[in-house]
Amino acid sequence: QLYRPERYKTKFWSFYPDELDSCEYGPFCSFAHSEEDVLVDLIHTLKQDEDFFIFYYKTVWCPYNLKKHDKSKCVYAHNWQDFRRSLKKFSYANTSCPNWKQTEFVTVYNDCLLYTSPSPRDRQKSRMPSSA
Repeated sequence: QLYRPERYKTKFWSFYPDELDSCEYGPFCSFAHSEEDVLVDLIHTLKQDEDFFIFYYKTVWCPYNLKKHDKSKCVYAHNWQDFRRSLKKFSYANTSCPNWKQTEFVTVYNDCLLYTSPSPRDRQKSRMPSSA
């Protein structure tokens, strides 16, 4: 399947911000050509304080993933090992999941979703700019 609506405008065009005029699809391109176009939260624009690293760091997939950049310094996730579930969406229990075994590699995270719940912070106003 070539078109995937869930991925529409979630990444910048590979030549962003240079050579925007050379895109043959123009306004019909499925990649974002500006920060206003992208449909993911641009967390790199937030103040990088303690709250940022607790609540936002690596909780959004990198919109610059198609462009060469230093991924070790990037605040976005690039693979499943990087990605963190947002504490704004989940709060964690202080009880370990009984399905988790220290001697085994975790391949299915859904087995322990009962040990997370929607966070009370969900009801609070987001720190993201209103356009996000």
